[in-house]
Amino acid sequence: MFWPRQIWSKYIKKLEDLKDEENSVKAVQCLNDMVTNALLHVDDCLKYMSALRDPAIFRFCAIPQIMAIGTLALCYNNIKVFRGVVKMRRGLTAKVIDRTKSMTDVYGAFYDFSCILKAKVDKNDPNAQKTVSRLDSILKTCRDSGVLNKRKSYLIENQSNYTPFVVVLLFIIFAIFLVNLNPNWPNN
Repeated sequence: MFWPRQIWSKYIKKLEDLKDEENSVKAVQCLNDMVTNALLHVDDCLKYMSALRDPAIFRFCAIPQIMAIGTLALCYNNIKVFRGVVKMRRGLTAKVIDRTKSMTDVYGAFYDFSCILKAKVDKNDPNAQKTVSRLDSILKTCRDSGVLNKRKSYLIENQSNYTPFVVVLLFIIFAIFLVNLNPNWPNN
């Protein structure tokens, strides 16, 4: 694992100090600083992927980038990074692999994960303002793409296929209820 000295040295004297319980606050601040640093590259990443024309090469590049922003969202402000393994669930990973076919999918995923990350920003974090500013830039890029309404969300379940069935079922239950209110109804 590589942690850049120019970031962690702002918080602790030795890299291994990040794992110590008494350094938990500084460890999370350091982690958040590194995630914020990584966010600086997202706009260039999106620009690069939008220039790819071969579908196989596009998917080869896009899937790891979506996994990366998803992992950043998971790791941000998460002390568990220093206590064990933090990674995306297999089901979400499978969705990313299955649904990543176009820039519409990429913008959607980056938008979703950036929203999650933004919700986790602690205003007391020393880099909070910089983090929010970078996330706002990413969200604006995704919105400005004009394709967010055309994609499936990776995180929000899409409308159920059972809606017509539920409506019919509710109608039948309602009809039974009405019949039971007036037991003499057919004989009136």
